Parts: sequence; structure tokens; C-alpha cells
Amino acid sequence: MDLELAGRRYIVTGGSRGIGRAIVSVLLDEGARVATCARTDPGWGPEVLARVGDVRDREWMREFVAEVAAEFGGLDGVVANAGAGAVGGVLDTPAEVWREQCDLKVASVLNLVEPAAAHMIGGAVVVLNGVTARSPDLDMAAVSAARAAVGSVAEMLAATLAPRVRVNTVNLGAIRTERQHAKHARSGTSLDFAAWEAEEARRRAIPLGRFGSPEEVAPVVAMLLSPRSSYVVGATVDVSGGL
Repeated sequence: MDLELAGRRYIVTGGSRGIGRAIVSVLLDEGARVATCARTDPGWGPEVLARVGDVRDREWMREFVAEVAAEFGGLDGVVANAGAGAVGGVLDTPAEVWREQCDLKVASVLNLVEPAAAHMIGGAVVVLNGVTARSPDLDMAAVSAARAAVGSVAEMLAATLAPRVRVNTVNLGAIRTERQHAKHARSGTSLDFAAWEAEEARRRAIPLGRFGSPEEVAPVVAMLLSPRSSYVVGATVDVSGGL
């Protein structure tokens, strides 16, 4: 099926690796024009408008979105994909980590969507979130709370920007990325058993019995960006293996 993305213009934050990079690749394969930003060199060639910057920096994001919109002649959609994890329980997570997670997850969505919405008519926003938004991970309290807030913000954006812009959310489960592997390793250490045992315990908890891959997330995001999903607004799609 043709997703009708050829020639359309998108921004994907966090496009240097993992899920973000897979999304950029799928959009390029569909013939879209893509821009991305990351805190480290995204490592793309001339086929992608790539910049180094921080999604938590409101003014920098405004300038980045304006640059992309000027270069592309407008925008057709954006993907909010940013945010590292942080291990810690609700009573032992430092205050600065709570603030950091709020900035990294909640503020980063608004820093992208607010300026981008002004350049879109009939566009689409996809917010990447996690299943811990509805079922918190007790070992990642600040992350879970921030994701719950992201889910609420996404719902409000969907109601506010419709019918001009569609906003939808993708809730991720355990996706195999470098960051996910590092999380398992930290969990294994904190619980005083080998990292691979921690990873096995998490894998067994997934109904499909395996971790997902960035390449299994990207097509779902592309579909939500596509005009083929023109009547999908305010939805949350799980890509979680059944979690």
C-alpha cells in the first residue's frame, strides 16, 4: 500500500540512532523529505537536514523548526522522539532526576509541537511514549510519571489542534536498542544478579516472548503520519509485544 508520503516534509527528533533513526529511514524510503536533530552528530548524509541540538532548549527548537520549515517550504508532520531513562524508586529518586525527566519527555514534546503546528495545515504529530504511562515501572519512577504526563499532554494537543493537525501517540514496550540494553544491565546490577538474568526476566514478562526492534516501530509511526490515517486522531497505539 502506498502511504502517500512521497514529497511530504517531516521532522523527527532523536534521529541519530535506535528508534528515531529507523523512523527517519522508513520516511526516506517512502520518498519523504526529513529533518532531524540529536544531542550528538546524527550521522546522516545530504539526504537528511540534520542538526546537533537539545530538544529541552525551547529557543533552539524554535529556531530549528523555523529553519526546516523555511528550507522545506512548510511541514507535513513531526515525530516527538526523545528521552533517556533513569533507574530509581519513587522514594529514592533525586529531585534533579524528576526535573530532568519532566524536561526530557514533557517539555521536549511541547518544544517541538508548539512551533511546528504553526507551519502545518492537515499535518500530523506522532508522540512516542511508553506503556509505563499507564502501568508504572516501580524501578523507573520518574520515567513512569513523566510518561503519564506525556500521555495527558498528547491528549490535550489532539483536542486542541484538531481538525487542522492530527495528534496520535505510540506507546512502546521493550524495544531492543542500545539504551534498552543499558537499562537491563543497570537493573541487573541494582538487584544483585547478572545482567542477562535481568534481561531474561523482562523478556519472559512479554506475551510475545521477545523484545521488539526499532524496525517494528517505524512502520507504525509512518502509518500514523500518512494521509491514509486521516480519521485517526487522539489515538494511542501500543507497539509492546502485548505488555
